[in-house]
Amino acid sequence: MLNKKLPAIAFFVYNRPEHTRITINKLINNNSSKKYEIYIFADAPKKLNDKLNVQKVRNFLKEIKHFKKIKIIKRKKNLGLSRSLRQGLDYLFSFNDKVIIIEDDNLTNRYFLDYMSGALNYYENEHYIGSVSGYSFTDQLPNDYKKNMYLGYRHSSWGWGTWKHVWKEINWDKRWINNRAKRKNFRKLFNIGGNDMYHILLEQIKGNIDSWSIIFDLNCFILKKFCACPKKSLVQNIGFDGSGVHCKENMDVFNNFDKKFTIKRFYSLEINNKIIKSIKNSFKVSLIYKIRTILNLF
Repeated sequence: MLNKKLPAIAFFVYNRPEHTRITINKLINNNSSKKYEIYIFADAPKKLNDKLNVQKVRNFLKEIKHFKKIKIIKRKKNLGLSRSLRQGLDYLFSFNDKVIIIEDDNLTNRYFLDYMSGALNYYENEHYIGSVSGYSFTDQLPNDYKKNMYLGYRHSSWGWGTWKHVWKEINWDKRWINNRAKRKNFRKLFNIGGNDMYHILLEQIKGNIDSWSIIFDLNCFILKKFCACPKKSLVQNIGFDGSGVHCKENMDVFNNFDKKFTIKRFYSLEINNKIIKSIKNSFKVSLIYKIRTILNLF
């Protein structure tokens, strides 16, 4: 890792000054944070009543002095998280081979950056891995599974990273996405990442949500690229207080954050069907809601 350029950090913020402050401070507390370049993408207000908090966020960003390089990109128009993230990563991958992505409610432990850099370097040339996650979807690993990381079909958006060669393969075309969703047996196949995956994809197609992550999941599924996840989470999401766009108040979320957990050595990974099944069954959508969504689409 010492002989390779460190990944750039992409940090996406909007109208939550307190979340932003806490998240940045946790990132600053990472062991090697002074060595990193951070690019902060600050979205513009969507509504008039967002304007004050957006300005508070931007005022705070001016106070950040810690990192090797800090560049703040202030949007003049509201893009929303999905477009902001896509455009931000398009920009960063024009001069970086790998990027770590953090949103304004992703609290990291002090080993997160070391772990992410090590994993992105180690798995960079593994064609079967599409992303690296700092978040874990489970800690219920089989007794005979001895590694500290595992592969999953579901890609996390909470403190994650990927490579230029993966990002440039992602197809965002709506017609292509729709055609994939309509294929025979696709719902059953795609739901291997979780029983809610197909439902989320349909909501995206209908325009009820604006999720870049479900499209990333879809592409990686088709490309047979998995997410490399840690046994325990190095990231904790604090957005479930009603302040987030996609994270509503009191939503259930799996949390096995460990402030002392780290991984210093990396190994080749293979799919473990017991782990896949455990994650799949932990994500559920009610049958009535699922049927209503399908009928409204087709």
